[in-house]
Amino acid sequence: MDEKEMVRELAQRMGISEQLASAWFKATLEILEEVCGADPLVIANGLVTNADGVTAPTGGLARNDVAASTNTTDRRLAGRASVGIPLLRSGTPTTSLAINRDEVRLDQFPFRVGREARTHLAGATPETSERREVVGRPNNDLYVKDMGKPLNVSREHFQIEENSDGSYELVDRGSACGTVVGGYIVGGDYTGGRCALKFGDDIIVGTPQSPIVFKFRQAAA
Repeated sequence: MDEKEMVRELAQRMGISEQLASAWFKATLEILEEVCGADPLVIANGLVTNADGVTAPTGGLARNDVAASTNTTDRRLAGRASVGIPLLRSGTPTTSLAINRDEVRLDQFPFRVGREARTHLAGATPETSERREVVGRPNNDLYVKDMGKPLNVSREHFQIEENSDGSYELVDRGSACGTVVGGYIVGGDYTGGRCALKFGDDIIVGTPQSPIVFKFRQAAA
């Protein structure tokens, strides 16, 4: 069975998209490769090569090796396919308008959030310019429209990172107003900073009075 067939079967069994199944599958193979020191596709097909170069069925692995592989996989995938996909949910009507939706799933890390465009005053009328054209991946994965006075959202405001153990962190990317996570202020005055992020936390983008609020939640698996 090749990789595409494995991903297709995994998606069907878990009731998820093939894109998500592919990410889950690759993460699992990387873990197996780290623990067992063998080609991941060989492992996936039921064979593994030990330190002496002898290839045998995975059933012949030492019990401790199998346990280590299983435990490592469980820890790294905790909070992902087993319990749901992380997402940012709009916490205010203003936030929904600012991102043109009610929620967004985090399908890659780091997941970066920043202001949609530069805003300036032309006389007494606020105007926005288009996003900057870039080659390759854009500066942000989620763009937020901020027309408030004053602005709360910086062009490169914060990002969410996933750790190897399945936990998450929020990193302020040197924003002007900072980011409030669960009541704790991170960054501000272009200093940056980071803190642990857990499901259930609210993220206020900017000062504590900012109307741009996200709720860090998880989608059903």
